[in-house]
Amino acid sequence: MKINRITDHMEIYKNNEIANLISKSMFNPSEGKIQNIAESIYSKQQGMFFTAEIDNKIVGIIGLNRINPKRAEILNFSVDENENVKAIEKEIIENLKLILNNTKIVIEIDDSEVKRYRKMGFVAKKIPSDNLGCGTWKCVF
Repeated sequence: MKINRITDHMEIYKNNEIANLISKSMFNPSEGKIQNIAESIYSKQQGMFFTAEIDNKIVGIIGLNRINPKRAEILNFSVDENENVKAIEKEIIENLKLILNNTKIVIEIDDSEVKRYRKMGFVAKKIPSDNLGCGTWKCVF
């Protein structure tokens, strides 16, 4: 697997392969929303996107915000469902850990995603409830 950093935010919404993947990590995706996410994350100095390629085919995308030199937060994460999703997700995270010089990778998720992130190797801790009936978890890799 090859991990590539996207250096031009326009590639996120102009490359159909990338736009299709990122749309799967969004609620109610649209061309405008994809463009807005790409521009807003890149407008932050520490925002970054990476693609994962196997045999010159983009199979995954992840968008991160570097909170500080030792911590990065996942903002978007999607893998092509026609691939071995679980293995690719785990490999992307493991590669990013090396690329980002052992930076902790974090994400806040709800109950439905805990199993997925634990399988990737994240440690999940329950965040006290906000009384909305949905559990929130902080995951760290």
